[in-house]
Amino acid sequence: MPDEPQYEYDLAVSFAGEQRDYVRGVVRGLGDDVRVFYDEDEKARLLGENLVDLLTDVYQNKTRYVAMFVSQAYAEKMWTKVERQSAMARAIRQRAAYILPIRMDDTELPGLLHTVGYLDARFEGLGGVISVLREKLGNERVSATYSGRVPETQADLDLLLAIRPQWWEFWLYAGVLRVGLGALESKYRDYEIGFAPQTGETYFGRDAFEFLHAVPTRASSLINNFNAIFHSGAQSRAFGEPGQPGDADRIIHLARRFLDVYESLLDEAARIRGAALSDPFQEAQRAAAAFGSNAVQEIRDFVTECVESMNSLPELAESHSEDDGPLELTLIVKLTVDEEISASFIENTQRAVDEMLRNG
Repeated sequence: MPDEPQYEYDLAVSFAGEQRDYVRGVVRGLGDDVRVFYDEDEKARLLGENLVDLLTDVYQNKTRYVAMFVSQAYAEKMWTKVERQSAMARAIRQRAAYILPIRMDDTELPGLLHTVGYLDARFEGLGGVISVLREKLGNERVSATYSGRVPETQADLDLLLAIRPQWWEFWLYAGVLRVGLGALESKYRDYEIGFAPQTGETYFGRDAFEFLHAVPTRASSLINNFNAIFHSGAQSRAFGEPGQPGDADRIIHLARRFLDVYESLLDEAARIRGAALSDPFQEAQRAAAAFGSNAVQEIRDFVTECVESMNSLPELAESHSEDDGPLELTLIVKLTVDEEISASFIENTQRAVDEMLRNG
C-alpha cells in the first residue's frame, strides 16, 4: 500500500478579493493547529516568485484540501481561474474529496459538478463553515481562538459570535459601532466638506422660514432618541445582569440604533443643504446645516474611546484585584449643540425674516 502523501498544508483557500474579509474570518477561526495556505500569511513566500507556477503547485500538489469560495467575482477573476484549474486537475485524478466548495451566492462555476456537495455560507454563517471544515479535516473540536480585540470587519464580528470568549458582549457592541461607523464614512466625508445633492425642494419667504424653524425641533427629537438607547433597562437587558451572559441580538440592536442617530444627523444636514432657499435665508440655512456638528463629533469620539476601552479589558481585568470589587468601566457620551452655531442660526433667521417683512 502506498504511503499517505505528506502535504505541506491541510487546506488552501481559493477566493475572490470581494470575499477577503469573510475568508480571513474562516482562516483565523480554524485555529493555529490547522495549516492553511492563505496569501496574507504567505507574503514572503510569494514575493518575487512566478505566481502561476507557485500557485499551480500549491493548489495541485501541496495541500490536502482546497476550500473554494464560489461567487460571481470568483468566476470572473484571472488568479482564481489559475487556482481553480489547478485544483480541478488534482480532483480529476483523486477519487477522494478534494475540492470543498462554499457558495457565497448562486453562481454556477464551470467545471464544478452539480453532484459535488457544498456548503452555503449564507445559511451556515461563519461559525458553521468553520465547524464543518474542522470536522472535514478530522477534528470535530472547533478550537478557534479570538484575537482579544474589538472586531474590525463583519467577518470578525461573525467569528466573535461563533466563539463568544470572555468579554464578548463588550467587544460585540464596540465592534458593531466600529464597523457601522466605517460603513457611513462616505456620508461623513460629504458632511465634512459641506456637500449635499440637491433635493429639488425650493422655498421662498414664509415657506423658507417654516423649513428652517423646524430644525431645532428635529434636532431635539434625534437627541431624545439617542438618550433612549442609554436607558438603564435597555442596557441591562442587552448586556445581562452581573454574572449573566448578554443577549447578542439586543446588543446589536442597541449599537445599530446608536448608529441610526449618527446617520440621521448626517442625513439631516444633507437635507438642509440640499434644499434651495431664497437669498435672505441662506446664511441661516448654513447655520442650520451645522446644528448637529457637535453631536456628530461627540459620537465619533465616543466610538473611538469605546473601541480603545474595550480593547484594554483583558489588561484591566488582569491588574484588577477581587478585593476592589467588580470591575467597572464607565463611558459617557453627551450630545450638545454649539452655542455659537445656535446663536448664528437665530440671528440670521431673524435677519432674514426682517428683510422679508421690509420687502413686503
